[in-house]
Amino acid sequence: MCLWALCMSSLEKCLFKSFVHFLVGLLVFLEWTRVNSLYILEIKPFSEVSLANMFSHRVGSFVILLMFSLAIQKLFILRRSNLFILSFMSLALGDISMKILLHGISEIFLCSPLGL
Repeated sequence: MCLWALCMSSLEKCLFKSFVHFLVGLLVFLEWTRVNSLYILEIKPFSEVSLANMFSHRVGSFVILLMFSLAIQKLFILRRSNLFILSFMSLALGDISMKILLHGISEIFLCSPLGL
């Protein structure tokens, strides 16, 4: 368990705290989609279909990247909170009353429109 916490904290420090790493990842993603778009244009002649295909591919890839980054951000926010620590201890110890309490609290925090 200590090894897991150490790996997660070092991973957070190395990858997710720095805005520069995010920008580098975004630039790599944009370059990858540009090369992929050029590959589509080489296969098919320049037409409305190829433009629509490139646009839908780029938008779909960007939505997936955005969903993944938001999920990772939410994971680290949840990991820092006391709720995560209490729920992990509850699951490890098998305390049913604590599980019921944490389930109610987690529904309040996770289902609220203002919660992250």
